[in-house]
Amino acid sequence: MMDIVWWPLTFWHWLVLAVLLLGGEILTPSTYLVWPSSAAGFVGVLLFFAPGLPWQVQVTIFALASIASNFLWFRWQKDHPGGEGNPNLNQRTRTFIGQKACVEQSFANGQGSVKVGDTVWQARMEDGSNPSQGTSVEIISSQGTILTVK
Repeated sequence: MMDIVWWPLTFWHWLVLAVLLLGGEILTPSTYLVWPSSAAGFVGVLLFFAPGLPWQVQVTIFALASIASNFLWFRWQKDHPGGEGNPNLNQRTRTFIGQKACVEQSFANGQGSVKVGDTVWQARMEDGSNPSQGTSVEIISSQGTILTVK
């Protein structure tokens, strides 16, 4: 019976495959190829310490390690969601909530402007009152670029 592989697979073959898969991972925007790459590296290290493994066993270990590592990774991600990072990113007015602001222009009909830092923002009073210029107010919420103060 003829063997399919004409040369013995060495640990170098697996390590080269691991590096090639890792290179493919770098070129793609996913994490899918990391796991077959790590599985190939695992088989390469295993073969370094046990050089007599038949190629069928090597390929089986590679396939099982790839599947298992992918499964474990996606399971871990499902159990440990990363969250949104910074939920206020690109929503600058949300970062002002809880801060004090100074009324820049006296309010009329519950609306006016306040100064936060070095920027003037449109604002509305929560209770509809009309504070005068220079009054300190607290920012309690925002809707777009309009701040709600009390």
